[in-house]
Amino acid sequence: MTAISNLDLAVIVADDVQWTDVRRCILAAPPAVLESVEYLSTYRGEGIPAGQKSLALALTLRCPDKTITAEEAEEARNTVLGALTEKLGARLR
Repeated sequence: MTAISNLDLAVIVADDVQWTDVRRCILAAPPAVLESVEYLSTYRGEGIPAGQKSLALALTLRCPDKTITAEEAEEARNTVLGALTEKLGARLR
């Protein structure tokens, strides 16, 4: 049996960026251990600049033959953030 690791992430993006854009970006070059990515919520308000919003998402990570290490989870997070930053101008909230 393999262990699943769940990782929640919130990124700030322009108001015109849709969840489908974020999902498509992640799935275009997914980390090797990514099993799924799901939408959690959208937030606009205090702490978020005008014209932007925060999107929260959940990453499910799984390696078929072993438990995912903290380093592998961090690498997956960095891969996702890198893709979102490069393609959509996102930044970590």
